[in-house]
Amino acid sequence: MSLQDGRFIFVSYANKDFHFVHAEIERLQSHGYQVWYDQERLEPARFWDEEIRKAITACACFMVFITEDSVASRHVCEEIEQALSESKPFIGVYWDNVELPGGLQEVVRKRQTLDRYSMHQSAYEGPLTKALSEYIRTPLTPCTTEKPVIVPPPRPGPDILPKVVVLALIAAALISLFLAVLFVVSPPFISKSPAELEANHEIALILGSMFVAIGLGLSGTAFVVFRMYLRTKQ
Repeated sequence: MSLQDGRFIFVSYANKDFHFVHAEIERLQSHGYQVWYDQERLEPARFWDEEIRKAITACACFMVFITEDSVASRHVCEEIEQALSESKPFIGVYWDNVELPGGLQEVVRKRQTLDRYSMHQSAYEGPLTKALSEYIRTPLTPCTTEKPVIVPPPRPGPDILPKVVVLALIAAALISLFLAVLFVVSPPFISKSPAELEANHEIALILGSMFVAIGLGLSGTAFVVFRMYLRTKQ
């Protein structure tokens, strides 16, 4: 990235905060923004302070992460002072509930600031994007040579299986009860004599009772499965 294009964000921070600042830098870069920060952009054999001053002068927006460590950093305060003196578009992100030293606090608070320490990540990202869009209206789209990823159609969710099991158990219970009624009302046996007819009725009652027991058991199982499914959804 060349300093001459000016379409980049200068990020000021304390070195001790690099662990979370770098994550924020990567998130901004993933959205297409060009970001200048001293861990990556300084050219070899160049004096750091000179490179930093030039980058602040050339940037489209100055962004500083304000924490307990950054307010104690002379370098961060000097970078803030330069950005303010050059009237650079300014965004202050208060990662901690702290105050800047000297007269910087009052001046910075008059600029665009975000109290990140009191905001959820999703509530913070929206206002930050809106603030950046005032200074960098068209973020560059990151170049990629990777093949497009084909997303397969969504598969049924894991909660469908319990529903299918419950419906299958209910269907099996209804079939069992239907067979029980069929055996009792009209025994499907050929009877050639009154004795055979009586025996067939007894067999039909036994089979009908068996199918009633099976139907009730399946119904109870369906109820238990459904209750367990409801508990997992709570």
